[in-house]
Amino acid sequence: MRKNWPKLSVVMPVYNEAYIIERGIRSFYNELKGKIDFEMIIAEDGSTDDTKKILRKLKRELKIRVYMHDKRKGVLRAFKEALKYPKHEWILLVDSDYQFDPKNLWKLLPYTKDHDVILGLKVGRKDPFHRIILSKGFNFLLRLFFKVKFHDMDTGFKLINKRVINLSLVIGLFYKHRLSLL
Repeated sequence: MRKNWPKLSVVMPVYNEAYIIERGIRSFYNELKGKIDFEMIIAEDGSTDDTKKILRKLKRELKIRVYMHDKRKGVLRAFKEALKYPKHEWILLVDSDYQFDPKNLWKLLPYTKDHDVILGLKVGRKDPFHRIILSKGFNFLLRLFFKVKFHDMDTGFKLINKRVINLSLVIGLFYKHRLSLL
């Protein structure tokens, strides 16, 4: 195990992924096991297919933490809730549909010394054509108006320092509270 890598919390929000979830979880788990100090958190969001059954089985076999819900909360609320569970300094938010190769994490980790947010980039996207066009347009506007260098802000492969997430959650709660007072 490399001692200079940061401790890592892998967070996978999951919804109706029975067809691929086992492959996705096992691939990340096996890639990281013995190479880095990590925890794996699966945040299930009220799936109606066999996802929960598969997660129960994986929880018995692997050292993972699984949080399941009876009702769907939606993507944003599921993400927010999932971000309450990590214990480690760095959080890898990764989509559960196996569109990202876990080996690519090793390309992102060196940037943790100088950056708080490191975004992966989908190459050869397998999304529907309209999603690709919308994503390219959204990212172009972000680069144009905000002068950011990101190419895929909506990527499902994000490495984020926990203090940045904690700060953004606090700011979000502050604004939510302020808006409710108006």
